[in-house]
Amino acid sequence: MRKLIFSTLALGSVLAVVLPLTGANAQEAEIIRLHGLCRHGDMRACIRFGMAIEHNRDRMAEWRKAHSEWFWWE
Repeated sequence: MRKLIFSTLALGSVLAVVLPLTGANAQEAEIIRLHGLCRHGDMRACIRFGMAIEHNRDRMAEWRKAHSEWFWWE
């Protein structure tokens, strides 16, 4: 029972943070998450990170200024 209550509270906390994120903010939050996972050795996250950046090419210039560490290969 305790586990269920904790899980429900944790899910509620996550939703409270994630739901207000829409559109560009949600995309950037996902890319930040993938970048963190990639830095910790998750190769799948590295691939998805690169794909997400490529998919959002129109925002790339903005992200280069705000997150230069994402573009370490350039």
